Amino acid sequence: MATQTGTTRPTGLMHPTATPAELDHYGVIARHLTRPRRLVLELIDTCGPTDLPGLARCWAATRPDEAARLGHRISHLTTGLLWKLEALGWVAVDDDSYAITDPGRGALAGLTSS
Repeated sequence: MATQTGTTRPTGLMHPTATPAELDHYGVIARHLTRPRRLVLELIDTCGPTDLPGLARCWAATRPDEAARLGHRISHLTTGLLWKLEALGWVAVDDDSYAITDPGRGALAGLTSS
């Protein structure tokens, strides 16, 4: 397989190899606590450990207006956020039950550690 000069990536890929500075920059962005991430972390902290249906019930109980507006999309939105929170180490998964971790609590508290 042909590779680009100085990399081990195959040629013809759309994205060039990221520099260390770019990796650091995008890593900071990836660790940013967005409003949706904060909401799901807060719900897990309040109602967790919980499974996905329990998280949806928690959302409906604690934020009824928002839950009514989002309706059936809550499960899809939550699932899309949970894998990111798990990848960041802010949520732990055990048998489809989600629990906030110490780094997750740190993120909610505004600490910069990931």
